[in-house]
Amino acid sequence: MKNTILRKGCRHTVFTVTLLVLSYCSHSAFADFGVDKFVSDFNGMNGGRGLVFTAELNRLEIYVRPTQGTTVPADGWLDAYDSKTSGAGGSYFKTFCVEPGVAMGPSNYGKLNYDSITKTTSNSSGQAMTLGMAIIYASFAEGKLKGYKYGNNREHSVVDFTDVLHAFLDGSIGNGEKGDIWGNNGNAMVRFLRRTMNDYNLSLAQLKAAYNPNQYYNAIGDYSVFVMQNVEPGKDAKDIQDMIYVMKHRTSDVPEPATLALWGMLGLGIVGYGRFRRR
Repeated sequence: MKNTILRKGCRHTVFTVTLLVLSYCSHSAFADFGVDKFVSDFNGMNGGRGLVFTAELNRLEIYVRPTQGTTVPADGWLDAYDSKTSGAGGSYFKTFCVEPGVAMGPSNYGKLNYDSITKTTSNSSGQAMTLGMAIIYASFAEGKLKGYKYGNNREHSVVDFTDVLHAFLDGSIGNGEKGDIWGNNGNAMVRFLRRTMNDYNLSLAQLKAAYNPNQYYNAIGDYSVFVMQNVEPGKDAKDIQDMIYVMKHRTSDVPEPATLALWGMLGLGIVGYGRFRRR
């Protein structure tokens, strides 16, 4: 009798552990966006030059305009952008610089920087995008960044936004030193990030950590944010301003085979546990 109880207890433990492991693995699979193909296709456009575009400043925001007659990604490449942050028919999208002290080129080739080994996206100077940067840009693109004035009087908002981006890039945000922008409650982007931390139980250390475009984050949703490294013909990439681009993943995408296999394993675990309970 004792042996039977022990065997049942062991089986119960095995089922429980199996379900927990499968649940964790399936969560990890869901988190993998599979961005490698999108990045490869994007960067392979126009004979390997990527996105061919012109960039212009408009009230301190950067307007990226694909050059007429050149190839752009498939339909939906600007689905992440609201009408306040993009033009009709994909004529442009709004973005910001992520390479302080570097000038923009009049004509550029843009490629998404994604290192599939380190799972990071960085500017031409090697500075990685952080989670905090990705959160505020994705929210900006959606037209939902609270505290950001999208209208004609947005100059102050752009300065706030850019100051926070650059503070994340150079690591000065939250360092407690004089002039630390994290202590400036007058900056609307700082206030937004503080609210986001509370809403999603995030720490400042997590906001400062390198962002992985291939990973799902609750505070961002089904989006991948990239640094678009720009090269003007005949110039070094470090001499031309890099910018940010965000893509939205379609919820109708077919799950990867690994994810389907995990679903099947999880289903078998549940069925097995049900049969055990009936004994």
